[in-house]
Amino acid sequence: MLKIHSIKRNIQLLLRYMRYGGNITQINISKLYHGEMLRDKKIVITGGTSGIGLAIAEKFIKEGAYVLITGRDKEKLRKAYTTINSSRLLLMEWDVTNFGICEQKVHEAYEKLGNLDVWINNAGNLDHFQPTDNFFDKCIDTNLKAIYKICPYVINQMTLDGVSYPIRKILNISSVNGLMNCTNPYYLSKAALNTYTKGLAKECVNK
Repeated sequence: MLKIHSIKRNIQLLLRYMRYGGNITQINISKLYHGEMLRDKKIVITGGTSGIGLAIAEKFIKEGAYVLITGRDKEKLRKAYTTINSSRLLLMEWDVTNFGICEQKVHEAYEKLGNLDVWINNAGNLDHFQPTDNFFDKCIDTNLKAIYKICPYVINQMTLDGVSYPIRKILNISSVNGLMNCTNPYYLSKAALNTYTKGLAKECVNK
């Protein structure tokens, strides 16, 4: 009875926050551990050295997966390895905006893991807004163009052995900002990513 009361209170807090705004001072969140739900799955996470990517990697490894994370900075890759501290974690240095080596890097990831079950395009650019061409290019290149270039090679690797699409997954990390009306290039890149992801899913299902 106490647990039900606590859940109801947390839901009421969330509803009140969404309706009236303000701050939520305390909500207790429970973490679910299913016991190696992803046992022996082979997963790649681009931009996995910090933030969301690192948290996903850590959780997936706890669920039994082998995870390869990519990053542009060798020191950040080493730090991520120390943080997670698992033999199931693999590292690969890669700036995803270096479009000329996308095919090579996807193949390298496949070789390192021995297979590909899930590919997570998480690498993204979220610098403070600047009204410059450089900022626009950086957002579009990292958040959209890199994924556009990478996905065909991932699909090719995933289907080399004839396994059907429902078994293997590509996850593109977007943002609620992609649903908003805004001229900020970050928002634009995520809105376009949403459209691309839906289109890619449709193409894969129809193949």
